Amino acid sequence: MQKTKGDLFECEPKSGWVVISTNVGWTRDGSNVMGAGLAKTAAMRWPNLPVDYGAWCQKFGGKMFVSKKNRVICLPSKPLNKVQPWASWRSNSCPDLIRESYRQLKDWALKNPKETVKLAPFGAQNGKLPMDMALKLVEDACFPDNVVLVLR
Repeated sequence: MQKTKGDLFECEPKSGWVVISTNVGWTRDGSNVMGAGLAKTAAMRWPNLPVDYGAWCQKFGGKMFVSKKNRVICLPSKPLNKVQPWASWRSNSCPDLIRESYRQLKDWALKNPKETVKLAPFGAQNGKLPMDMALKLVEDACFPDNVVLVLR
């Protein structure tokens, strides 16, 4: 894994993929709630993303979502609230879910070695994990060199 400082979204649209952390949930209209952090920025850039990802969440739950048209990968860091799926965004990030999301991303990155993938540490801001824990989770993932950790 490489490391850099800067804007996570600099790599879009053609020079790579942007990975954003999300919740696994949906509203009454089926859209995923992307109201804060990187998810909000992504939703503002790609207005179709909350609808596409919300439909994915309803069908596949906490599996990695790859949007080829936007070159965005959505990975959950907050679990599904089964009773109130629209409120899943309120949860804290779950380290076990982040580990599983990173495992899925690592598998994808290994299968696509010519693709650059940029991500920020999951869970430290709106997920309320301590930054040192968020950094340890990403370091422990042992990503290949085509994955770039973007720090501010």
